[in-house]
Formats: sequence, C-alpha cells, structure tokens
Amino acid sequence: MSRSKMMLLVLSAMIVAVLVPVAPASAADKADVGDKAVTSAAVQTVIYFTSTPGSWIGQGQTLSLSGVTANRTFSLGAYTNTVRFDAGGYELAIVGPNNTLPTVGFYGNATRWPFNGGTPGFWFSAPGRGDNQVSGYFDVLQADYDANGQPSAFAVDFKQYDETSTTQWTQGAVRFNSAIPIPEPTAAAGAMLAAFALLARRPQRSK
Repeated sequence: MSRSKMMLLVLSAMIVAVLVPVAPASAADKADVGDKAVTSAAVQTVIYFTSTPGSWIGQGQTLSLSGVTANRTFSLGAYTNTVRFDAGGYELAIVGPNNTLPTVGFYGNATRWPFNGGTPGFWFSAPGRGDNQVSGYFDVLQADYDANGQPSAFAVDFKQYDETSTTQWTQGAVRFNSAIPIPEPTAAAGAMLAAFALLARRPQRSK
C-alpha cells in the first residue's frame, strides 16, 4: 500500500472516531451538539451546514446560505404540516411523527420525508441531488408560527446520514428570524476534514 493511501485511511479513521457517533439518531447524537463551539447570538436567517467528503448531499462542503424562505404545508396528504426551508437550491423539510406540526423538541430516529409515517420525517437535499433513504435526527430549538400558521421564527439543528451510512453525513442548522446561536464543528474536527480533502486531491506520482 502506498504512503498516501495509508494516510488517507488513517485520516478517515480519525474523522469517523471524532465526528461520527456509534449509532445514528440516538441520544448520543443530541449530546454531540453540546460539544461544539457556537457563534455569537444575533438574529439571523441562514442555512448552515458542513459535511464529510463522501457525502452525496454535502460533498465535503461547509456553506452558509442567506436568503432563506420558510413555508408550511397544511392539509395535503403525506405533506401535511411539513415545514420547509429553502436557500440557494438547498432545502430542509421536517415534520413530526404521523404528520404532526414540528414543535420545540428533539426528533430522533428520523427517516426520509415524506415516507416517514409514524416516525419523524426530514430530508435535506442539494441542487439536483437527493438521497433515496436517510437516517438521523433534527432538534427544534424554536418554533414560532404566525396567525396564519406559517413559520415566523424558527431554529432547527439536524444531522442527516446519506443512504443511512454513518460515514457519509451532512450536519447543519437553519435559523429563520432567530437569535439562537448556530452550532459549528470544533477546530480539531474542521482541521481533519480539511486535511482529508487536501490529501484526497493530491496528484499521484507516476510509477
């Protein structure tokens, strides 16, 4: 095995060890949100996410998107009470079990919306990219609705595993007219992700 391949394997193991919990959508997932540094509090409207290099949705990117729109669907079959946030072609859709309206609380064992049935449903998609199956969680920290039932102020953190793979994930937060701080990866985790990406792009020497 070449030295560069060996380093890739080592870095992959380090990333998994630091960033990936043993099992998805568990109480341990919720706990890892508290282990992150947070930005200073200010009212903001943004979709923020980071991701592993192998993630089909995040593709190793860390992005912060402004111009977020929020919308709630009312009585419409499997789409009933779904709350969606869109920005720059990225969308997060969330709904409670059995199509209940999302309220403040932790939603573990979430599955692919709108096929979630009795479990919490969510789906984070990218421009032209979407997973067939997902697992993970979302944590609603603020859920204010106006007189018409539409989101007026909202804060939700989430972690989505592509095709239920715990090594390929996108983790992020949506803030819509909210002052609740956004969780961000620790410096160590960010450095490992950057090192992995750089090494993966390093040109191979010809034999």
